[in-house]
Amino acid sequence: MISYITQKHVANTMDEVASTPPDDASYVTDQMMEEQPVLVEYLYRLDDLPFDLEETIQFSDSERDYIFYICIVVWKALSESARPTPTVTWSGLYSVIAEFENQFAEMVKQGPGAATGAAIQFIEQHPEPELLRFITDAMRPRPDDPNFPPIRQEYHSIVNLLFQIILTAMLRPNNYN
Repeated sequence: MISYITQKHVANTMDEVASTPPDDASYVTDQMMEEQPVLVEYLYRLDDLPFDLEETIQFSDSERDYIFYICIVVWKALSESARPTPTVTWSGLYSVIAEFENQFAEMVKQGPGAATGAAIQFIEQHPEPELLRFITDAMRPRPDDPNFPPIRQEYHSIVNLLFQIILTAMLRPNNYN
């Protein structure tokens, strides 16, 4: 039986990644690259997201850093857990993306808060609810900090969806090799 990742484990992983000295940050990225090369390359290509959007997405450096930070926490929490985490392939990733594209189109029609609302609705049925909750919280504005999250408002839905795609791809058994 697979045990779920706890909120404490996610918080500890987040603190560990956040407190990693700059000199050691490349080591963590190298570890992720070794275990999940497709995901790392995908994160480096964020401006080429394969969604059918009318406008080009151009993330700032701070937005890219934040996205990468959240994805590293998710990857690290999963890789240190008892849950088997398959290596994501391009075909596996694109299969997950195809499933999410339809959901994204619907969320865009509903407005900027739809992605967060949808995430909250299925946290309880998710195979790793604490990681999904972490992702949702990572995109939730903070009343005491008007600049949080460091993602432009118009990109909130797409970034929330990006995080869910990454998490889903890492959880899905890879039948695409």
